[in-house]
Amino acid sequence: MLLNSFMILAVACLICSWIYSIAFLTLVAENYRFWRVHQKKAVPSTHTYARANVIIPCKGMEHQLRENLTAFLHQDHPNYEVTFVVERATDPAVQLIRNLQKENRCIKTRLVIAGRTEDCGQKVHNLRRATEDLPIDVDVLVFADSDANPKSTWLRWIVNRIGREKLGARTGYRWMIPKDKKVPTLLGCTINNALASFLGRGKHYLVWGGSWAIHRRIFDAVGVREAWSGVLSDDLVASRALQTANLEIEFEPQCVCTTVVQFDWATLTEFMRRQLLICRRYSPMYWTASLAIVVTSQIGFWGGLIGGVLAISAGFSIGYWALLSTAGLYLVGVARAGIRQNIGRSNDHTWRSYRRARKFDMFCGPFTGLVTAVMMLMSTFGNTISWRGVKYFVGRGGRVLLVGRKLETKQWLVNTKEGPVPPGFKGHPHYKTITANATVTRESAKADSIREGSTQSQSASDSRVA
Repeated sequence: MLLNSFMILAVACLICSWIYSIAFLTLVAENYRFWRVHQKKAVPSTHTYARANVIIPCKGMEHQLRENLTAFLHQDHPNYEVTFVVERATDPAVQLIRNLQKENRCIKTRLVIAGRTEDCGQKVHNLRRATEDLPIDVDVLVFADSDANPKSTWLRWIVNRIGREKLGARTGYRWMIPKDKKVPTLLGCTINNALASFLGRGKHYLVWGGSWAIHRRIFDAVGVREAWSGVLSDDLVASRALQTANLEIEFEPQCVCTTVVQFDWATLTEFMRRQLLICRRYSPMYWTASLAIVVTSQIGFWGGLIGGVLAISAGFSIGYWALLSTAGLYLVGVARAGIRQNIGRSNDHTWRSYRRARKFDMFCGPFTGLVTAVMMLMSTFGNTISWRGVKYFVGRGGRVLLVGRKLETKQWLVNTKEGPVPPGFKGHPHYKTITANATVTRESAKADSIREGSTQSQSASDSRVA
């Protein structure tokens, strides 16, 4: 009876796997044509562009930070300014930003010291501070990540058609480039780039926080800044606000930015779990559908493979059909990866030189799928996320409770009396566990506020007007 149940489940999942594989192969092929068509389009004209404000949150000296920020300051756009946002004035990135401001005086820039967050994600807090006192002449808000490296025409494409009726926002995505040849790095690039290949023609995508634009009128009308209060995710919450207002979100292939990454198993697990847990909290329908598809596909593939071997060992000829079907699924995955390689080459001409990454993407699909399924199952448990040295507890409805902060000494502060306890802790079932990793102490917070205050007046003079 148990064997029959297993066989029925394996056959059902195998059939679903074939349906998913054919559908995804068709989708990726169609998206590749969409990308190719957009690559051939002429760059939009600059004569009628409204003034744009590019907002870039920064923290620490990331890999290629100078190159990335310089790319944002060298955009082929006649009417824009750049706002850099940091948590504190002592951030290592501040000195680099000041140097870039001096080197690029022709571009109007400003540096905002946001301070520490108490009731939302630090990145969200930075964005709220950067958008609370905007210049009156700014018409379009553009949001970008400091680890993204855009093309020189990126800004012209991302603001193209912004303000058109029913268009809420335009978004790009990231294409990861491996910094080394280690398996965790190649695995992270493969999983991320596979998601990029699913983006194409459509009006109801989610925005990606590292490359998206919205008209200021719509930003205020749908209450994006208010929706960011007390949450961790900036892009999924903005997507939810736009979808509630029945506004469209367009994907623009020309606004896909390359990001150089390096993972080990610990950082890859932390990155993927954070992304998936955020998706579970803020886009549960997307997360549930993805979980069902990934788990079913893996049961179908590995169930067909293992079941076929066991059936042949027991003398059943049906095992050959199971192995043949599994081999077919593998070849369909290879074909899908091949199309994905063409997408990567059309977006980044250097992608062809990453031979090991391309081979890993092409031929290690079963391993990649298995790791993805494990990561998705891991994201079903727990509510604590580590992100940029800060731990958050994400409660029901996506409400954020600040758990703890890691300092430069890499020691977690433990103080349940001096640190301010965020609202909502005491009524939570995990209150004792959370307060054991208490928030930053008053002495440390006071020291930071003194350092920030001494540079606050100086940051106001950092704006360089053309």
